[in-house]
Amino acid sequence: GLWLFIGEDAEQVAVGFYKAAWVEGDPEKAASFGPSGANALDSYAKGPNVPIMIAEYPSKSSIYRTYYIYRPSDNSMFAVQLVRHKGSWVVAKYDQKDNYSIQTLDQVFPQLQGKWKEIQP
Repeated sequence: GLWLFIGEDAEQVAVGFYKAAWVEGDPEKAASFGPSGANALDSYAKGPNVPIMIAEYPSKSSIYRTYYIYRPSDNSMFAVQLVRHKGSWVVAKYDQKDNYSIQTLDQVFPQLQGKWKEIQP
């Protein structure tokens, strides 16, 4: 249905932003994902283009989506919040944390248990 498409669309935006910011380390490309994409340029860094785990945080909102991305190769955790703006998804907020594990995240956010899937960005 329609909502499924919008959800997939949002996930692609979140993964695209992750790749621009934390795989390619490209501030200009990351900024193209939304106004706040350019906020914390110092948090961008080139990283390995390896498989990642992604989970969508359960929400009843139709205009916000939050994705958690875990990179097992270096125990990095990324959070990307998107907002629906004029028909497309743009990055509203993001965060990055080191020394995380999927187990830590399951403890902090039990809502994400069983929602993780592995993808290659």
